[in-house]
Amino acid sequence: MKTLVYSLFLVLFFSCKPEEKVIPFPQQEAKWVINSRISEEGSLWVGVSYSLPPDYSGRGNSIIELLESMMIDSLQLEIEYQGQWQALDESAKGIYVLHNAQLEAGYTVHIKVKDRSGNTKLMASSVVQEIADVRYLDAYGIKRGLDTVYKMNLTLAKPADTEAWYVLSLNRSSDLRKIQNGGRPTLGNILMDRNITDKRAFLIRAADYPGDSIHIQKEISWLNGSDTLLVHVSRIEKPYFVFLEAVLRSSGWFQQLLGDAVNYPGNVQGGLGYFTLHRGVNRAFIMKNRVR
Repeated sequence: MKTLVYSLFLVLFFSCKPEEKVIPFPQQEAKWVINSRISEEGSLWVGVSYSLPPDYSGRGNSIIELLESMMIDSLQLEIEYQGQWQALDESAKGIYVLHNAQLEAGYTVHIKVKDRSGNTKLMASSVVQEIADVRYLDAYGIKRGLDTVYKMNLTLAKPADTEAWYVLSLNRSSDLRKIQNGGRPTLGNILMDRNITDKRAFLIRAADYPGDSIHIQKEISWLNGSDTLLVHVSRIEKPYFVFLEAVLRSSGWFQQLLGDAVNYPGNVQGGLGYFTLHRGVNRAFIMKNRVR
C-alpha cells in the first residue's frame, strides 16, 4: 500500500517545467502567496503564486490554466535551519523544492522569497511538526441492500505532555488527476492533503477527546466502488489550525489556493498564505477490494 501511495505522490515530486499559458488578469492588484508542505520522504515543497484580484471572475478558464498562470517563476527561495541557509530549486513554474531537507520536529525554519532582482519580498517562520501517531486507519464498504455505505476509521494516539491539533483530509485519486496538469507539480498538489471542500477535510483538536486516544469515524457519501480513497492525516501547529478554521468558515478550498486571505491572515510577512511545516501520514484504499 505504501508503494501505491508513493506512486500517487511521485507525480508531484519528479517532473519537468511546464509551458506557460498566459491568462490575463490584473497582477498589479494581486499579492504574493506562499503555500507549503513536507512530503513523506522529507522534501520541502513551496508554492509561490499571485492572489486573485477581488474582481476576477475566472469564467472560461480551467482551474489548471488558472493556477498555472498565477504561479511566479524564477524566484530565489532560501530557508534558514539550525543556523544554515539552503537554497530551494525550482521544480516547475512557481513550485520550489529542497529535496531530502531533513527537517527535525521542534525546530524553527525561516524562509525568504526574493524576486528576480534579489530583493526580499516575503518572509515567514514556522516550527517543524511531529508526524501524527496513527494507531489505526482503515476504509471499507458495507452492503446495505442494493447500496454500499463507505466508511473510514481512524485512531490517533494523544501526546501525553502537550496539546495537539490535526487536519484529516479525504480525497479520491480521480480528483487528484484533475489538478495534476499532465503530471507536473502544481499548487493544487501541494494542498491536496488539506482539501477544505465538500466536507472532505476535518480539523481535530486533541483536547476535545477524553482518554489517551482520538477515535474518528467518517461516512463517505461521495465515494463509490470504483474509487481509490486517499486519506491524509497531519499534525499541525495551533496557529495554522486557527487559520484553517477561518478557511472553513469562509468560501473554502479554491480561495485558499488563491490566497484570498483578507479575513484570515497567515504568517507571511509581505504577502498572504501560510508557511507550514507538517508531514502527513498518507494511505490509499482501493475500495472495490474493501467491501464487506
